[in-house]
Parts: sequence; C-alpha cells; structure tokens
Amino acid sequence: MEKSDAFKLGKIVKSQGKNGELVFLFDTDKPEQFRDLRFIFIEIDERLIPFQIDSLDLKGNYAKVNLEDIDSPESGQALVGNALYLPAKDLPELPAEQYYFQEIIGYTIIDQQKGELGIVKDILKMPEQSLIQVFHKNKEILIPLADELIQSIDKKTRQITILAPEGLIDLYLD
Repeated sequence: MEKSDAFKLGKIVKSQGKNGELVFLFDTDKPEQFRDLRFIFIEIDERLIPFQIDSLDLKGNYAKVNLEDIDSPESGQALVGNALYLPAKDLPELPAEQYYFQEIIGYTIIDQQKGELGIVKDILKMPEQSLIQVFHKNKEILIPLADELIQSIDKKTRQITILAPEGLIDLYLD
C-alpha cells in the first residue's frame, strides 16, 4: 500500500515488557473506533509494512499491542517512533464542511492579506493545538489549525483560505 492510499493513525511511542509489547498512541478524537483492529501498517524506511495484531488493550488514546512476529524487547524497540497507518478507504465519509487532518496535506494555503503561502506539508500535533506546516520560499510557517482563522476549505480546488492574525506570517518571513 502507498502512503497516498493511507491515513496516519498515530505512532509507536515505546516498547515494554520482555515479549516485544508496544505502546501505540492513536492521534484521533475517537480512539475507541480502533479497539478491534486486526492489522496495522507501520512505516519502515519510507514503506508501509503490514503487521497482524495479536492483541490490543486500549486505554484512552494509548494502546498496549502485541504484534505477530514481534516477540523480543529488541524487535519491539526497533519499531519505536515509527508511524502507524491504515487504508484511507476505511475512514468514514465526513460531511462536506468537515475534513480529516491528513486529508488537507497537499492543499494550497492562501492568506486573505498575504496571498498564496504554499502547500500544506504536514499537520503538527502539539499539546495546546494542532499547527499547519507550510513552506514559503524555503521558510517554515506554522499556522494554528483553528476554526476562527480558516475562512474556507475547498476540497475541489484543494485550497484553504485563511485570515492569519496581524503579524503572524511576518514573524516567519522577516
């Protein structure tokens, strides 16, 4: 499976125990919908590799997981920090005015005052809020992913129009 056909579900945050158990962090508002996962794709060397899930114990956004063929602390530790993916076709359809974060990666950001800023490179999850990562003339710009800044999202043209607070964009470009 290619990354373009997948959505990022989270990452492996640590290995624990003597049998290669892993702790997953699900980056989602509704982790309970993934309680019954039987397989997962793990990004290894920029490729998505499928793994069968033998057991999954969910607690909030974290899950203690046993994967088939991962049976030692060393084999588990080798996967720590890697991203978790599932097929995009498995995502429930959202109403037109809603979107998944990974869905807007690749969209063009246009500020109503500064014009076109660039293409969404990533969505960075921070404790306080998520940030849109854009590069404009090789300079990183981080824009809060907040309803009050986003004026419109056009799925057809793959454009996001924002109204950034006064001075925000200038902080990155000066």
